[in-house]
Amino acid sequence: MKKLLAIFLTLAIVICGSFAGVNTYADQDQDDDYGNAISMYLTDSTGDIIEGKTGLYTVGQDYFYFKIDVYAYNLKNRSVVRKINFMNDDETATNSVSNFEYFDGTDWVDATQKYRGTKTDTSPTEVVQKTGDNYIRYRAKFNNTQQYLLEYSVLCQNPSTSINTRKYIRFKDGQFTISKTYIPEETPQEITHTIYIDGEEVVEVNDGGKYLTPSSSDIAEYGFYEKVTKKLYRRAFQISNITTDLSFESIDEINISNTYGANIRCDGVHGIRFGDQLSVKTSSYYRPQKDITEKLLKDEIMQMGTILMPQNEYVYYFDEIINKQNVDNMDPNCEHHYDVLNPSDDWPIDATTHLPKYGTCYAGITHIKEYNIDRVFMASAYVQMEYQDYGGRTYTEYRNSDNYSQTIRSIQQVATNMKNGGYQGTEQEMYWINWYYNWD
Repeated sequence: MKKLLAIFLTLAIVICGSFAGVNTYADQDQDDDYGNAISMYLTDSTGDIIEGKTGLYTVGQDYFYFKIDVYAYNLKNRSVVRKINFMNDDETATNSVSNFEYFDGTDWVDATQKYRGTKTDTSPTEVVQKTGDNYIRYRAKFNNTQQYLLEYSVLCQNPSTSINTRKYIRFKDGQFTISKTYIPEETPQEITHTIYIDGEEVVEVNDGGKYLTPSSSDIAEYGFYEKVTKKLYRRAFQISNITTDLSFESIDEINISNTYGANIRCDGVHGIRFGDQLSVKTSSYYRPQKDITEKLLKDEIMQMGTILMPQNEYVYYFDEIINKQNVDNMDPNCEHHYDVLNPSDDWPIDATTHLPKYGTCYAGITHIKEYNIDRVFMASAYVQMEYQDYGGRTYTEYRNSDNYSQTIRSIQQVATNMKNGGYQGTEQEMYWINWYYNWD
């Protein structure tokens, strides 16, 4: 059999974005006896959360973007209302804050009357969702170089509960600084950097200091991805010479599997392909879980691969075990198996959204000789991860699929299943399906 591999993938357009010029900030502020909470997040103009404490700002010109998130999980069918107040040192903020708006889902709308109160105003006015995790995006312009107090609160009438908190925002020398407490005017203090995990501030370290990633598998099973440097660290890894904030996302679940069955070509070039599926999720230790598969694949922190082989090699040569480590050790020259590493910028396109399907890939064998039409092949998916090591080195680890026994197929078997299942394709497709079906 001619050993020629082909990757059955459609070239995808990678859509990416960046946020420059601003360090970032986010934290959860306060909760109540019912398990509800309220948080403030600094965002960019599109509403994406960013983390940090300082950034560049031109007083009177730049918009200051943020959002308020209300975690109202235990209020049953009761509504919650909220208010926002801005005050400077004399507690008025008169003419100091302008263009205060909220995003209604389509446009930016004036929020001065709908949300903003005064220090003596104790009755919030705007009804939000009754339960769940819901937020409203805001923006405003600060017109004076000074320190502002931003207060925000939510109130539920029954059960009677109120959650409120505050932030101090100082504008000075073309920068802004955010703090939970009043920011003194004295000279800058010792430089420190904040470590975040899944948006939660976990510790501050001195400039040039060290940080040991958490060792507990409750926080992350497979380590931590640092979003700015785009590096992957294992648990209990010591990072040295820290000179900036570090924002990690935990990697707690890695699910790599083969999709069921196989596909065949119906154009006269005899070929069979198999599919892989990857899903990577964060931990729920600090925040609800979220899927970060696309981000890790785009940043080439992870890469998907497929091992292909005839079934008889799987049985006799590899002792019915297919994983990346096993086949590399037993067959380093690829004499009995094929190994296809999926390109990091090549993904199939979703027929409905027309966007790349990150985490889905295909690999197969083409130009198969006719006498192998009924030969059985199989495939096993794996994901390759590049972790940081000491001394500027990296090392590779793998996660392997467990369901590769579902992929045992021949070209004739796939054609038979399609014909028996009533598949109705083009004239050319049906010609080859019948040809494979009747081949002997």
